[in-house]
Amino acid sequence: MSGSPVKLYVYDLSRGMARSMSLPLLGRQIDGIWHTAIVVFEEEFFFGGGGIESCAPGGTILGPPDSVHDLGVTQITREIFMDYLSELGSSSFSGETYHLLQHNCNNFSSEVAQFLTGNDVPANITNLPNEVLSTPFGQMIRPMIESMSVSPGGGQPVGGPPSWRVREPASSSPWTPQSNSRQTQSAPQSSSGQTQPQSTPAKHSARKGDREAIILKDVKVRNIARHQHLS
Repeated sequence: MSGSPVKLYVYDLSRGMARSMSLPLLGRQIDGIWHTAIVVFEEEFFFGGGGIESCAPGGTILGPPDSVHDLGVTQITREIFMDYLSELGSSSFSGETYHLLQHNCNNFSSEVAQFLTGNDVPANITNLPNEVLSTPFGQMIRPMIESMSVSPGGGQPVGGPPSWRVREPASSSPWTPQSNSRQTQSAPQSSSGQTQPQSTPAKHSARKGDREAIILKDVKVRNIARHQHLS
């Protein structure tokens, strides 16, 4: 059965500096500071301080991805997927919920990847904050990290103008200070000092049920429209 391919675009925000400097600074090797996006239906979807956005694949100021992972094929239609993103954007992945350590682009990619294909993103990507914060240097710079957000310029808010070809000039840097209204409380830590995952109100714990609910909603809308047309 044919479907739409789903890809994970991975970007190193450090431009190689993490690979070369992490060992002397952190005492452990970290290959990159990862930003990720989901590419499906010939669009790139990502989450940042501005909420959920989309652009042409590789169309942000970050340029081409450093690596691409094949996540599989989805049978979800684009219409249903956009309904799903609209629901996420008004609840668990609105701009106000963004947190660089607890609730970021990689958490979004993980959530969306599992919704579309049932497959998750690589664990080393989502576990990066714990890797950094488990070191003394990571704890020292934590207050500075928590005051930042990542917003790769070049995207359009999902639900906004349909074309990414007309957009405001983007900042040359994806790093932006996080406003007070978007800062959340510090993440609870375990006895080992690792950040505990933040619970979200619309986590979609049963993703199969989520897909069925959105599909059912879509069918109801189509039936209503068909009835109105016949009458």
